[in-house]
Parts: sequence; C-alpha cells; structure tokens
Amino acid sequence: MFKKIIFSVLLQMLIFFFLVSVSHTGALSQNEERVEDSLLRKLQEGGYILYIRHGETTGQDKPNLSFNDCSTQKNLNEIGKKHAKTLGTIFEKQKIPVDYPVLTSPYCRTRETAEIAFEKQNMVVNENLAYIYYLEDGQLDDEQKKIKANIIQMLETQPRHGTNKVIVGHSYPFHESIKGEIPNVGTVVLKPKGQGNGFEFVALIKLEDWIRWSVDNRS
Repeated sequence: MFKKIIFSVLLQMLIFFFLVSVSHTGALSQNEERVEDSLLRKLQEGGYILYIRHGETTGQDKPNLSFNDCSTQKNLNEIGKKHAKTLGTIFEKQKIPVDYPVLTSPYCRTRETAEIAFEKQNMVVNENLAYIYYLEDGQLDDEQKKIKANIIQMLETQPRHGTNKVIVGHSYPFHESIKGEIPNVGTVVLKPKGQGNGFEFVALIKLEDWIRWSVDNRS
C-alpha cells in the first residue's frame, strides 16, 4: 500500500513538471514569434543595412583568380541559384523596401546572387566588399586602411527614408552571436547610426527564417 502511494505521488510530480515544461516552451515560442514579427515589421519600414552572404557554391577559387573571369572562381551551384531566387521573391512578396542599387562584391558568386535576387540592372559592384575581412585586421597598410574606412562608411550610411540598403558579400563575424560562418544566403541586419557613429548589429536571419516568415505572413 505504501509503495503504491509513493508511486502515485512520484507520477503526479512527473506530470506536473512535464506540464510546466511544456507551458514554458510554448511561452518561449510565442515570445520568439513576437520578436520575429516585430523585426519583419521594422524591415518593412526601412532604415537598415541588410548584408547578405552569397548562395551555395561549387568548386574552388584558383591561384590565378580574376574578378572578370568566373572560370577562375568558385561559383553558385543550382541550389545557390534557387535560394537566391527564393530570397528575392520573399523580399518582393513581403514588401521589404530596397534602396537601389544593391551593392555587391566583385566575385562572380556575389554578383550572380544579387542579379538573381534583385535583377542585374539594380546592382552595382563595389570592389572594396571583396575585402570585408579588413574590418577585423589591425595590421593594414595605408591602402588597406582606406579600403577599411570605405567599408565602415558604407555600413554607417543610413539608407533613403523608408528603405533598406542591401549589400551582397561574403561571410564575416559581425557579432559574437554569429558562430562560424554566415549561412549561405543568410542576412545580417545592421542599424547604421550615421557617418562617424558606427553601426549596430541587430540580428542574423537565415533563409529558413525568411521562408517561415513568408508562410506565416501570406497576404
């Protein structure tokens, strides 16, 4: 009899803790949804820098790499092209306003990502974006320092009112919360504070996040 009572009490305790756990998880999920909805609304209002990594690639960059010769570079594969198209479609359907032209690194993989997502006529190459890693390098010569200053100025510049400036480039650890590389077609959201005032990391949006938002906010 005593064993049955103990077993019953333990069972009720397990059920209680399970329900508490489920309730907490549900509340966290709802909170995350509110944060995501809030961010999407903010992006629809504009005022951000959207730094997008190029799509998935195949091959390797060669020692004789030339920006004007795609055969010397690794390039988008079919998945990378499909993902770039998906991202562009989501921007259009979710009415994410873009301050054209889109800026892109001179590499073929970044140019093609921008062309597919936002159309070629809306894209301008900025060669400085090939050297985004200068931002974390303290040992630079004078010419490299100029390139670094240009990139910082680009990220500090506020877009036209009601729009977002889109930049297509390469992986870069903008914030300690980004572990490893930015995922392919991942979007780093930055809040520019104006010339000389820096910029603030806001969020990292993966392609699957964009897709989920688009499904949840179908018009």
